[in-house]
Amino acid sequence: MPKIKKSLKSKLQKIVNEFKGLKTDGDTLICTICDKVLTFDHKHGTDRVKTHFQSQQHIKATALKNSKNPQQEFISVLLKNSQNIDTLDIFNLELTKTFVECDIPLSKLEKSSLKCFLEKYIKRTIMSQTTLRNKYVPNIYNAMLEDVKKRCATKMNLFILLLTK
Repeated sequence: MPKIKKSLKSKLQKIVNEFKGLKTDGDTLICTICDKVLTFDHKHGTDRVKTHFQSQQHIKATALKNSKNPQQEFISVLLKNSQNIDTLDIFNLELTKTFVECDIPLSKLEKSSLKCFLEKYIKRTIMSQTTLRNKYVPNIYNAMLEDVKKRCATKMNLFILLLTK
């Protein structure tokens, strides 16, 4: 009985199921950790995928993705303390937080050149400054206030301890 040739799409899907961290659009393999397009051909099979997974670039990206930095902790606290978690979008939250922390007025997002640049490369629409200010700034403020209170509480306990001795 003759062999039935598998389609490229089914072969790529099999590789995606075999290796965690890959996705396919039917024609190419994409590493979701590095955002790198991996080539696939019948001659090399999964060797290129294995080589990519052992590369320094992939190892560093995996470590970076798995590390928990203060920014991620802040966002998780912010989302936990927010009343309307469902309506918060992580991207817009981080964008607003970044602008606020860097003392960049949110009105700069209304500049067409910046707005077009961001929308082109992140492939998302940017909310208006008013929406960001009303929806995200109060939550960021409250989260920062909680962080300051928590830091002051630990330092105050130490201060009181030093005064009593």
